[in-house]
Amino acid sequence: TRRNDAHRKAEHGHCQPSAGTEVSSIYRDRTLAAERYLCKASSLPLFWQFIGFGNPHSKQFDFLRKLDELPVPDKRIVDNAGFFHAGTHPTHLSDTDLYDHLVSEFPHWLTAARARGIIPPP
Repeated sequence: TRRNDAHRKAEHGHCQPSAGTEVSSIYRDRTLAAERYLCKASSLPLFWQFIGFGNPHSKQFDFLRKLDELPVPDKRIVDNAGFFHAGTHPTHLSDTDLYDHLVSEFPHWLTAARARGIIPPP
């Protein structure tokens, strides 16, 4: 398998020293691209809802939190994203609680999007 090949190469000193830097660079480029596209999409009739599962204190959710907290109007026309963490055991959430969390930020987006002419009034 690829994993075994990579381990064999690493054990024999065949890994490039820049591999970690390259991975960091790719991650940074992709996160910047995601942020850029989310900001561009703020002028569209589109709302993004991000959900986290697992350890709520994990750093793995920092990026989704950052997307949710991008400043308006400095970066986005309207706040077009939400994030909530469903916990380590999301199946313990009732359907009502899950739904409430899923749509909690949507009414605020809807009001802001209408005010900015992104979507027509009702």
